[in-house]
Amino acid sequence: MDNRTPLLILSVIAVSLLSANAFAESMIRIGCVGEAEGAKVFINGEFADNCPANLFIEPGRKRIRVVQSLGEDYERVFETELVLRADSPKRVNVELSQPRLTAEAKRARADRTLSEARDGNIEAMRRMASFYREGSGVEKNIAKAEGWDNKARSAELASEADAVRQRAERGSVDAMRELAGLYEEGRGVDRDTEKAARWRRKAEESEADLTLIRAKSGEVEAMKAMSERYAEGKGVEKDQSKSEEWASRADEITQASLNEKKATERRQQARKELDYL
Repeated sequence: MDNRTPLLILSVIAVSLLSANAFAESMIRIGCVGEAEGAKVFINGEFADNCPANLFIEPGRKRIRVVQSLGEDYERVFETELVLRADSPKRVNVELSQPRLTAEAKRARADRTLSEARDGNIEAMRRMASFYREGSGVEKNIAKAEGWDNKARSAELASEADAVRQRAERGSVDAMRELAGLYEEGRGVDRDTEKAARWRRKAEESEADLTLIRAKSGEVEAMKAMSERYAEGKGVEKDQSKSEEWASRADEITQASLNEKKATERRQQARKELDYL
């Protein structure tokens, strides 16, 4: 297809044919150049002729639409409105638009998108909002556009919440805490303070289990953390004796480490003294 946009020259000449026994009539002369030849001419929605054409019609407000078909789904279009008066000839030079979807193709696209949106496709919901906002393939309706925008946002939040839930169920402590927050706020899920509390409790219990494993492997900071957890009942049942036990283990290892460090320093000092003998 030639990418050069054909010039559609629309020459409008209103001629008064007034007489005592006749009504006024105007002539519209439409000249089409290049690929625009053969394009269909519509006056006030009714087919009038193909380009080029000389048309005689009554004066008044006229909607002129010239359409060049580009297959089943695309077309090039020129549209304008004129007020034709018998005593006021007009001349307009215009260009056909770039290829765009036909009204029927827009309706078909909107129908497909609506079906996808009703099935839960978030991007389709956003497209439907855009179609209603622009009146593309559907009647322009700002309320419906906002409605589909809201549905898209709600569906997106629900999808994000579901992803967080899946991570939480696989054992992610961070996801458990995030999910508790979602239930507390009612963001992407129905607000449920009981579920929020349950997921927070599960997060604390899971974190306590992980900390206990590290403590048993000899990690001093984990031992101190377990001592605090047992003292506060955080993720575990409150148990003062276990709290003291873990604190004692941490102190023993810390003290042993300090003793070893001091012994190492003494050995190093002794070697330096021998070197001077």
